[in-house]
Amino acid sequence: MKKLVFAYFTLFSFYGFSQSVNKVYMGLNLGGQYFVSNTTHAVSANPTTHVDLSGRYMFNNRFGVKVAAGMDQFTFTDAHPKTTQVQVSLQASLNVSQMAGWHKEACPWSLFAHAGLAYAAMQNTAMISGPRELFKLDKGSIDEMPQLVIGLNPQYKVSNRLAVQANVNFNGNFMQDNGFDFASAPKTGLFSGMYTTATLGLNYYFGKASSNADWNSNK
Repeated sequence: MKKLVFAYFTLFSFYGFSQSVNKVYMGLNLGGQYFVSNTTHAVSANPTTHVDLSGRYMFNNRFGVKVAAGMDQFTFTDAHPKTTQVQVSLQASLNVSQMAGWHKEACPWSLFAHAGLAYAAMQNTAMISGPRELFKLDKGSIDEMPQLVIGLNPQYKVSNRLAVQANVNFNGNFMQDNGFDFASAPKTGLFSGMYTTATLGLNYYFGKASSNADWNSNK
């Protein structure tokens, strides 16, 4: 895991230092899950049960690609055992502020939209095993599924290297075999499970340039 994180940082920092305009950021975000469907046991609205590490490369000041790896804990208001989830996603990222012409050079605010696909795996060590498992566990059950991820995140520029961001993601699951509590049946319809995450975090920009693609008005 340490080698993977090191390689992740090295790859993005290499691309960042090779640009005349800084095009790479990495961010760390903390938050929680809200509006969780497909669960018999109510999920606690805890603002510290989601954490993710994300990286974004901008091709220009409007379009980019984002990768993210996150972990969730679905905790419940009663004594029901918690469910842990890991998620890895690849998403397209759009600078809405630049595309709509809202952004001015001196403005510290920006708004991004992002959407893509993810792989997610939920685990609950107290529940029985599920019907489809790519990875087998000695104890408990794992439920794996593809996800659709759609999100919005406003940013505030603190310095040329640092920005504060908020992020709201909608996550729609396909082929989810269990409820988020592993005690309810999956829903029918387009999504077999849905939830929203809301986070706050910090973005760090890599590169030697004096400006970043996020706030650079030149196309």
